Amino acid sequence: LVPVQSSAYRTARAGLAELLARANRGLPDLAEALRTLDDTSLSARRRAELTTLIYREALVTVEKSGNKADVRLGEHKGTPNGLRLGLEEALRELAKRTPDLSERVPLVDEANAIRPWSLW
Repeated sequence: LVPVQSSAYRTARAGLAELLARANRGLPDLAEALRTLDDTSLSARRRAELTTLIYREALVTVEKSGNKADVRLGEHKGTPNGLRLGLEEALRELAKRTPDLSERVPLVDEANAIRPWSLW
């Protein structure tokens, strides 16, 4: 464990967030990964990349094993619709922070495709 006073603390927290996201041991760990991002020194772009990864992994998990409405990732419930909203927001944030148009357009297209349907 890296002490809070250490200059390496924020870097270690970023590594923990990425490790939790890639290991995907379930929604509680993914929720922790998302919370951990708040305590890192990552660039806005890298934070958006990891947030997108976390929501993608969470959506796959819920689609495989069912709703976990009692678990929240950020402000979103652990339901397919809740996680789709989170992923849509994350993709749009990542697109905003992507300077290359050829990379940005597919991110916006994916955000549009993942968005939950509504009647209005």
